[in-house]
Amino acid sequence: MAKYLMLQGVASNVGKSVLAAGLCRLFHQEGCKVAPFKAWNMALNSYMTPTGEIGRSQGIQAEAAGILPTADMNPLLIKPRGEGESQVVVQGRVQEDLRLGGPLSETAMPIVQASLERLSKEYDLIIMEGAGSPVEINLRHRDVANMGVALLVKAPVLLVADIDRGGALAALVGTMRLFRPEEQALVGGFILNKFRGDAGILKPALRILEERGGRPVLGVVPYRHDLLIDDEDSLGLERTSGGPSSIKIGVFCLPYMSNYTDFVPLSREEGVAVHYIERKEDLSDFDALIIPDTENLTESLQFLAAQDYPRQLASLIKGGTPVIGIGRGLIILGQDYLGLMPIKTESHPPRQAGTVQAQVAAEEGWLGRAFGRRVKGYLGSGAKTSGAAPAFTINGDPEGVQFGSVLGTSLHGLFEDGRLRRAFINYLREGKNLPPLTGPILEGGQLRQEAYDLLAEELRRSLNIPAILDLVERSGRG
Repeated sequence: MAKYLMLQGVASNVGKSVLAAGLCRLFHQEGCKVAPFKAWNMALNSYMTPTGEIGRSQGIQAEAAGILPTADMNPLLIKPRGEGESQVVVQGRVQEDLRLGGPLSETAMPIVQASLERLSKEYDLIIMEGAGSPVEINLRHRDVANMGVALLVKAPVLLVADIDRGGALAALVGTMRLFRPEEQALVGGFILNKFRGDAGILKPALRILEERGGRPVLGVVPYRHDLLIDDEDSLGLERTSGGPSSIKIGVFCLPYMSNYTDFVPLSREEGVAVHYIERKEDLSDFDALIIPDTENLTESLQFLAAQDYPRQLASLIKGGTPVIGIGRGLIILGQDYLGLMPIKTESHPPRQAGTVQAQVAAEEGWLGRAFGRRVKGYLGSGAKTSGAAPAFTINGDPEGVQFGSVLGTSLHGLFEDGRLRRAFINYLREGKNLPPLTGPILEGGQLRQEAYDLLAEELRRSLNIPAILDLVERSGRG
């Protein structure tokens, strides 16, 4: 049976997901057969596996561990759609008849336990990740995200705090005080994450933390901007990514925006900045604009209308500015909504949900420069379209539309394809009389693999790995 190690945070967005990915890569490099696990995940960024949909963070962690992700790595995925409404994904499959609370709260632990048992039979080590704060004491009776699952398998816990945001030491000590004695017993140490500057100045504070918190500090991890590893959700989204830029791409920060990680690879191209637009601003400064997927079509349309963006978009499209709609962003562009493309769009389940291979069918615009190229992507939702030439074909069936400078598609992950991404950026550069980029073209997956190695190297320097290995060896003991 597997050994266990769990990362819990004093709050959301303390960096657990990235640390878990780094530990997955570190143990993988040591020859350990390791897998990630997050029992309960509330996120809008998803990852398609051969067995269904999971949170993006567990897909990334599986990549770091050198294994194929499965739905058991995140058996409960909750995708918020609006006030009090969420889509529930159980072991990879959407369960439209389930809602938060009620039957789900009663059956959640058996679902989690079944997935964890299957993984434990196949892997040597499970790197588990908690969700939010582990001391939401009003929800303790139905906790399957944090200590509930840690107690189930007697997993040692590393408690993580984000020192960059302030209050980290108080949060660690306060969290320990709110744990019950059997929960405190599982905590093996503290990690201070996202530190900027000389860690030596922390030494007096760390001594006090260890005295008051009753556990050793097992590492101070530096803040890193340079790793292409996706955050769990848009809480960690930097509003402008990339350094000095000659190309500026705007992405509308829609309410309940999903799969914003579609655009992370763009910011890794030389001279490209991706800016997330969350309040009213002049769009004329952007070289291209993207309407992303969203779990709430109504509120997203209200957001765009309130900022007067439909009028600006219509003017920019007439001037030839490339505009891309992805997922429900495609539907938003259609006649029945913003009317920015002369097409009818209708949401429907895709014929082939999950990872797919598409062929570029467009013959105009920037996408036409990649005509005939086969690209990988994934479908989580779909849209029937009529009134324009298809952008892609999947097994001979049309997918998406290309009309002038406007592209609409249900395919996610397109910019993972290095040549497609480079064709887009060079098209934008040509429009500004800039020379094309000619440097090495890397696939999104290659960029992440390099980042996992860099992260593992950083964790070896920053963490007390021998002490963590000792905790792992003692996991499962009562």
